[in-house]
Amino acid sequence: MTIKSKLILSVIFFGIIALVAAITLVVTFRHSNVSIARENIAEKLLLASYELSELSNDSILFRGKRQALQWESKYDSMAGWLAQLPVDGPEEQVLVENIAANHVRMKAIFDDVRATLEASPVKAQFASNIGFLQLSWSRLTVQTQGIISDASQLTHLIREDRRAVRNRNTFLIIAMISALIVFGSVNYLFILWRVLRSVATLREGTTIIGSGNLTHRIEETGRDEIGDLARAFNRMNVNLAAVLASKEDLNREVEERKRTEDQLKKTLADLERSNKELEQFAYVASHDLQEPLRMVSSYTQLLDERYRDQLDEKARKFIHYAVDGAVRMQRLIQDLLSYSRVTTRGEEFEPINSGTALETAIDSLKETIRESGALVTNDDLPQVLADQTQLAQVFQNLIGNAIKFRGPDQPRIHVSVQEQDGQWLFSVRDNGIGIDPQYSHKVFVIFQRLHTREEYPGTGIGLALCQRIIRRHGGEIWFDSKPGEGSTFYFTLKKATQEGRGNGQ
Repeated sequence: MTIKSKLILSVIFFGIIALVAAITLVVTFRHSNVSIARENIAEKLLLASYELSELSNDSILFRGKRQALQWESKYDSMAGWLAQLPVDGPEEQVLVENIAANHVRMKAIFDDVRATLEASPVKAQFASNIGFLQLSWSRLTVQTQGIISDASQLTHLIREDRRAVRNRNTFLIIAMISALIVFGSVNYLFILWRVLRSVATLREGTTIIGSGNLTHRIEETGRDEIGDLARAFNRMNVNLAAVLASKEDLNREVEERKRTEDQLKKTLADLERSNKELEQFAYVASHDLQEPLRMVSSYTQLLDERYRDQLDEKARKFIHYAVDGAVRMQRLIQDLLSYSRVTTRGEEFEPINSGTALETAIDSLKETIRESGALVTNDDLPQVLADQTQLAQVFQNLIGNAIKFRGPDQPRIHVSVQEQDGQWLFSVRDNGIGIDPQYSHKVFVIFQRLHTREEYPGTGIGLALCQRIIRRHGGEIWFDSKPGEGSTFYFTLKKATQEGRGNGQ
């Protein structure tokens, strides 16, 4: 049972006891009032009997009307007290009945005496009735003494009853007050003991836990709020231990991640330095290889021109192979230089019209477009944040590839754009030979070719260069193709208002 329920029951029981006490007090006061009223009436009745006795003597001796009227008045008062007196018990009932009977007989005797006195107005007549008057006076005295005796006993009984009622009421009042005090004290002390003991236990538990002992548990006694508090305290302790353990694990994980992050930063710094060194090496190596290759190509061609007539067909074929290899090597080196210069020689990004970059690319391919009869169309192209020269190079490579890998029909290339996820999505669609899905992982790899040089010329660096440029711009490039149905290359660029100027390093 909860403390709240106990308190409610205590209040209810206390209220019941208080109500019983109040009812008892009301009843005892009523009994006391009745007893006091009974005693007052009995005392008045006793006093009236004495006064009535004296008035009887005065009425007979003085034979005056005033004495007679006083007697009548006192008699009626005595009758009224008898009528008002509450009777309690058979003994009182007998006394009251005796008093009433003597009271009635006393009236009859007094009336006879009064009638005799009124009939004998002269002294001679009064003397003739003296015997009757003496007898009547004696009878009246007997009745009066009987009334006085009974009234005295009745008064004594009523006084004893009043003392008994007073003693009983006093005992009841003391008993009820004592019960209230005892019940309230016991209830208060029990609750106080329960709460104080539990608070002391909780305080001790918090001190122990505060010292670092998270394995301490408080005894879960009772099903009341104190017990609930103890159980909640133990759950809190368990959760606190789990949280601290989790915190330690988290701290270890944070430390581990910090070490990993530091290592990653170091690795990225090393990688960036290595990339810069590789780019510098590629640039230097490519630049330094240009001159020897030109010399090989020039002297081999000079040898062919000067000694052609002296060389047989086989030698001329070898010379052709050497010149062709040198030319292809030069082209590869130039493409490698272009690839390495994407990040080192690129311009700062700025808002440009992508349509202007497309026009530059088409202008560079006008001879190829004219010879192939290709039809290049485009939508209205938006402003983008880009390096215009490199964007033109992307369009040039994609359109050039569409023309190079054309099918039997007239080449048709269409450039379109749409907004997607807060950036521009460009697409270059053609009706060429398409790409087999099994080779999709090789398309953007540098110097990877899907066809022989005899079928289609080139070094295989164009799409790799496009990917490097688009990634420098923070975008992505991919394609969708079906063999024999053409290809669509997609790439994304930032809007002109999305970021400020930058160099894209």
